[in-house]
Amino acid sequence: MKKVTIILGILRLPTDLTAAVLALLTSYYLRYSISQNIGNTLSEADYLTLSQFLEKTYWLIPLTIALFAILGLYRIKTNIGLFNQIGRIITTSLLLFMTVLTYYFLIRAFPFSRLVVIYIATLLTIYATIGRTGLTLLHKHLLRKNIGRQKILLLGNNKTAHNIALQLKKDYQYELVGYLADRPLTTKTSKWLGKYADLEKICKKYKVEEIVQSTTESEFSSASCINFCRYKLIEYYYIPATFNLLEHKFQFDNLRGIPWLKWQKTPLEGWGRVAKRIFDLTLTIPVLIILSPLFLLVAILIKIDSKGTIFYKYLDNGKISTRIGQKGEPFYCYKFRTMQSNTHNQRYDELATKNHREGPIVKIKNDPRITKIGKFLRRFDLDELPQLINVIKGDMSLVGPRPHLPEEVAKYDNHHLFVLTIKPGITGLAQVSGRSQLNFDDEVKLDSYYIEHWSLWLDFKIALKTIPAVLFHESN
Repeated sequence: MKKVTIILGILRLPTDLTAAVLALLTSYYLRYSISQNIGNTLSEADYLTLSQFLEKTYWLIPLTIALFAILGLYRIKTNIGLFNQIGRIITTSLLLFMTVLTYYFLIRAFPFSRLVVIYIATLLTIYATIGRTGLTLLHKHLLRKNIGRQKILLLGNNKTAHNIALQLKKDYQYELVGYLADRPLTTKTSKWLGKYADLEKICKKYKVEEIVQSTTESEFSSASCINFCRYKLIEYYYIPATFNLLEHKFQFDNLRGIPWLKWQKTPLEGWGRVAKRIFDLTLTIPVLIILSPLFLLVAILIKIDSKGTIFYKYLDNGKISTRIGQKGEPFYCYKFRTMQSNTHNQRYDELATKNHREGPIVKIKNDPRITKIGKFLRRFDLDELPQLINVIKGDMSLVGPRPHLPEEVAKYDNHHLFVLTIKPGITGLAQVSGRSQLNFDDEVKLDSYYIEHWSLWLDFKIALKTIPAVLFHESN
């Protein structure tokens, strides 16, 4: 491991300690100094000197560090991004706040102002975020200067090795020295350094620190490579060519001492499902109440602009339009009507040649069926707001894959059907990562990643990113 990585890892501890101490001192200053100066004089019984205050709160510092450690913020070598670190800092501050209030509630004595607890939690978040941001920016600066990069060597010339090389070139943490194989890749994503027999010579020449193997060629001895890495203290990773681990989530497990790879189902099982439902209802109900006047205004504009229903409901043959939801079950999806009535089938007939989307999903550029008010509604995705009703009913979620029409789902390949394992969403990872510019396969990959790596924090980030995505995207 690089010295700079170790040094930056160690620096996290004094940085967080400084943040915790500053949070206590600033909280004291805000409550016991400023309040006195502005005339909010505390009684003699309520006033604390700085030494008295620190005597009662010093234990919050080791508790903060312990919580940071539990949440994985002190791993020397870590791939935790800045936003993920901030999320864990916020979690620590909330846990700290709840712990203090619970403790003093149970002992029925509060030795200082409750307002101080709010100050400490808030300031800890601010100071720790500033410190972690500074260390992250310093690390990125050093990596761009080629200081502290991990030198990595690939073994193999298959598709998996090609994909790994592409990803490593995008990551400043790694310097891809090249790859070994008995024959070079047809696509030049990295430098061919020689054959497998040259492993020891190449590692010595380029001072390789990590090796990633994706080959299954019979002439290459994996056991010899592992023994070599153990002897030279080189980190070794193995990615089976039969599994695309860049797209799927696996867990290393064993059966009576026999190691195996186990594919993990979505975290949206059990308590994860319950937590997501609570998250949906907590946000949806107040938003729907707040937006109810906007719903009324949009309904009036739709009726003035064109003939037909307010919500898009009927197909050309008079049947109710449905979308496909979780486990392939059809449901009625509420949506403001943005097109002329009885024009649904035109997308597959006279307008089919104007489809600009590859795959089963049909997208018509400059669709002539769209009404004047419909164009405005689509520009800001206001036509999809009634889907909040679907969220309350339980047909949809706030975040998830887009719900598609039955005729579109009928054209899915088998690997596309994975997106139907959870409820569709009003917004999703694909929608905030390129929207209509994505081809269908890329959209499915993003939705699959979301399903396999779901968390409430991920839902929250996607919900926040939806706002700028809606305001600044090109029209669908």
